Amino acid sequence: MRNRNCTEPCFYNSRQFQLQEGTHITEIDIIDNARLSRRHYSWTFIASLGDFLDAGMFAGTGITLLALISYLHLNVFESGLPALITLLGTAFGALFFGPLGDRYGRKYIYQLDMVIYAVASILLAFTFSIYWALPLYGLVGIAVGADVPTSWSLISEFSPKNHRGKLM
Repeated sequence: MRNRNCTEPCFYNSRQFQLQEGTHITEIDIIDNARLSRRHYSWTFIASLGDFLDAGMFAGTGITLLALISYLHLNVFESGLPALITLLGTAFGALFFGPLGDRYGRKYIYQLDMVIYAVASILLAFTFSIYWALPLYGLVGIAVGADVPTSWSLISEFSPKNHRGKLM
């Protein structure tokens, strides 16, 4: 977020602040001193859903491995690859998308992350080969890794300073 000076609130309701003549406040001051609103709770709820999907992905990968082994006739080496690729994708996603969130905005990167997650998960449900499944497991892992630094940073960034702990 840009730290520009403005003479009136640029993000929140202007009735929250009484400005004196010649006083300048920044957008950060406005966000830090804002009242807790429904928007803050909705952001927190959406970020929590992302974490719920992350946990479901890890549990789902382990559960579906049993079905994949018999359905795709995987050998011992191939049966461990989906979990490995998912975890490596998660590490890569966290390391790569964290700085992208700083550069292009956390909201944009979080939305992109959710699109990648949804498309890769849907395509994964229709795979009939381990060779198609592995790249999709990698994309799901990358999306999960991208979710962690972007979603909660977004919440803490736009939360009033007196309520950040409660919302996190």
